[in-house]
Amino acid sequence: MLTVAKAIAMGALHRRESRGAHIREDHPKRNDEKYLKHSLIKLGADGQYELTERDVVFTKYEPQERGSTKMRQITYHIHRYQQGRAFVQTFKFDYEPDRTILWGLQKLKDTQDPTLTFLAAFAVPQFAALAPFV
Repeated sequence: MLTVAKAIAMGALHRRESRGAHIREDHPKRNDEKYLKHSLIKLGADGQYELTERDVVFTKYEPQERGSTKMRQITYHIHRYQQGRAFVQTFKFDYEPDRTILWGLQKLKDTQDPTLTFLAAFAVPQFAALAPFV
């Protein structure tokens, strides 16, 4: 799993842009002129990662910005536990583009409820063993 994670991080750092679910605060816009390519990363025989690129072949649809869906508010349903009681608390705030889920959780803590704390939890059994490391 760490091999794949390193390859993903390497590809994300190579692209100085934001595209799809990959958002970089230091490069918030997409750059089709330079990065409209497939990033290919493989592990070489010497144990080093090799990054190459391949042009995108356009078929039915041309790539374009997805600006038609305008999100107005973000809603977080936070599972909380206090004094042995479990409950769900709902928080809402205005959408800000190019922000991450972690950024939103920190904003909730800073502006709405300073008692919030965060733990990593996985619903998928094969990832449960990773929870102590996140």
